[in-house]
Amino acid sequence: MTQEERDNILLELKNGQNIISSNMLELNNKVISLENEITNLKGSVANLENGVTNLEGSVANLENGVTNLEGSVANLENGVTNLEESVANLEQSIASLEQNIIILWEKVIRLEKRVKSLEISHSTLYGTVKHIDATVMKIEIEHGEKLQILFDADLTRNEKINDQAKMLIEQKNTLEHYADEIYFLKSKVQ
Repeated sequence: MTQEERDNILLELKNGQNIISSNMLELNNKVISLENEITNLKGSVANLENGVTNLEGSVANLENGVTNLEGSVANLENGVTNLEESVANLEQSIASLEQNIIILWEKVIRLEKRVKSLEISHSTLYGTVKHIDATVMKIEIEHGEKLQILFDADLTRNEKINDQAKMLIEQKNTLEHYADEIYFLKSKVQ
């Protein structure tokens, strides 16, 4: 081998070495870049894992929320059923009340007729009472006059009785006086 061949081989080796160094440098940069990407990916994976954990917690919360909502829906369905039953009962009560109102109206109509009849009777009775009042007034006047005559006659009779009583008292006094005199005279005679 000649020197020139050796130099060529050395040159080629140097070039190869430069190329290898350059490639190594590129590879080293790529490795660093890949390591950075791996580090970033590890951070992203950690973030994703945290996100998954958070999502799992959110899913659990959502599942609890769904369970609660299902319970609420069941309660609402029961409430709706109860409301439907209450509405049905109210409809029956309304129908019953409507029948009662019709019956009450019929009674009111009958009562109005009775009131009109009573008003007519009242009017008739009022006329009769006025006639009776007039008759009673006439009787009272006539009776009053008769009573006055009787009172006057009684007063006259009482006056006569009083006069006769006075006369009797005077006669009694006179008799007592004569009895005293007779007693006195008898007592002297003896």
